[in-house]
Amino acid sequence: MKYEINGIQIQKLANPGITTKLKGYCSYNKTNITSHHNSGWDNDNKNANKDFIERGNFNGCINLKDLFGFCEDYKRILINYAPKLKDVKINVTKILWRMSIIKVSDKEKIKLLKVVNNQKPLTCAFRSWELCEYPFLPQNTSRSWKVKISNKLEKPRYVIIGFQTGRKNSSNKTMSHFDHCKIKNLKVYLNSKVFPYEDFQSDFIRNKLATLYRAYVEFQKSYYGHDEVTPNRFQKSVSDYSC
Repeated sequence: MKYEINGIQIQKLANPGITTKLKGYCSYNKTNITSHHNSGWDNDNKNANKDFIERGNFNGCINLKDLFGFCEDYKRILINYAPKLKDVKINVTKILWRMSIIKVSDKEKIKLLKVVNNQKPLTCAFRSWELCEYPFLPQNTSRSWKVKISNKLEKPRYVIIGFQTGRKNSSNKTMSHFDHCKIKNLKVYLNSKVFPYEDFQSDFIRNKLATLYRAYVEFQKSYYGHDEVTPNRFQKSVSDYSC
């Protein structure tokens, strides 16, 4: 899925379902999780989308901020632009493209016209999301994976890691669920720096998940810049279904 403005690609989203699920696990909280049911995002692992799909049909609305980092971070208006979604492949009978149109006063309109006439590029700062997949992990106790970064301007700020076993292209298993795979430790090396500095030392068999769960909770504090955090996943549900 691609998001374009006036023919320029702003963001590309590979495998939207997996990408938004990982981001949603870390971003959504107990106070807003119910509103996301309207877009087919279900926090119930046992009865996923039971009420969303009926007799093979579904109807819902998906906020663009849940699909693209640009739509989540950029809070200003855009002038004379034509947004486009490309490469959306889904069997639907009807789809509507809803965008807000902001009308300003004549005084503000004159200011905006001056900006347009100057033809100076405007900076649109936002955080993009990128999905990198490792399709087949070898059967050993440790593994290193080199991920190529596009350029220095787009260096990673956050990394969300998830595992799935035997779920891809399987109609009998739910693609929105993740498996902990008894993971014990994770580290991300960015040039000469390592994150986190200390080992997680997790143990899913003995329910030693405090450091992993704390890292999950701290994501909202850092990413959104607020201290009031109400994660939508309890530690018990993390140990049962995802990591």
